[in-house]
Order: sequence, then C-alpha cells, then structure tokens
Amino acid sequence: MVALRARVQDAEARLEKLQDVREDLDCLRDRVWDLPRQLGGDVERLRTRCSQGEENDERVRQGLERYVDWIRDLYDRVGYLERREARRVAARAPDPAPAPAPAPA
Repeated sequence: MVALRARVQDAEARLEKLQDVREDLDCLRDRVWDLPRQLGGDVERLRTRCSQGEENDERVRQGLERYVDWIRDLYDRVGYLERREARRVAARAPDPAPAPAPAPA
C-alpha cells in the first residue's frame, strides 16, 4: 500500500513537472514564432522541432495520466481486497468460549 502511494505521488510529481515543461514550451514556441524576422531561413527548421516537441510532450502527458489513473485504480482495488480479507478473517474468527457452567454443590 505504501509503495503504491509512493508511486502515485511520484507519478503526480512527474505530471506536475511535465506541466511546468509545457509552460516552458509554450514560452519557447512564442519566441520561435517571432524568429522569422530575426533569423530568416532557419525558422522553418525550428518550428518543426518545436511542433514535434509539443506533440511528444502531449503523448508523454497522456501516458502519465493513464499511468496515474491505472495506479489509482489499482490502489482502490487493493484497498477493496484488504477490506474484504479483513471481513473474511473476522467472519472466520471463533466465537469466544462460553463461560463455564457453575459446579453443582
């Protein structure tokens, strides 16, 4: 359980970092689109690379979201199984022994 929580937190942290990268890519994209008047012929090559980076970023983000969803689902299932096992063990527990009958006098 603890390991699953750690994996979820790790995946969420990676997703957060990826969102920061996305913002950085947006900033870079804006700068790249301004380059035509500055750099001339190199602009198209840079635009292509930026677009490919955005596509890759989106694929990675979607993959991480699916992974986090899968881990959360697995975590929920493990919790359900643990609760079910606890109920099963409790149902099998023997009833407390009855108090001994008083001895005849």
